[in-house]
Amino acid sequence: MSQQELSREVQEIWTLFREVAKRQEETDKAIRGFHEGMKDLRELFTGQWGKRVESLVEPSVLRLFQARGIQVIDCATIENYSTTPCPLW
Repeated sequence: MSQQELSREVQEIWTLFREVAKRQEETDKAIRGFHEGMKDLRELFTGQWGKRVESLVEPSVLRLFQARGIQVIDCATIENYSTTPCPLW
């Protein structure tokens, strides 16, 4: 391989590195936007509105699932984000 061919190959590699870096920046920006959207969505469910909806739905959800033949063993609440025995049962 001649010096000129080697130089051209090195330049192509650097061009590819720059393209990858640019695309990585675009990906990082998209991921940041996704995380912000998820934060907004989480706040929708964990804020006062989400707690209000949960308090309206929780009293009848067991009966509705059972009427459709769906067995409910545990429930998750906004308060603790973990699966715990539901206080209704």
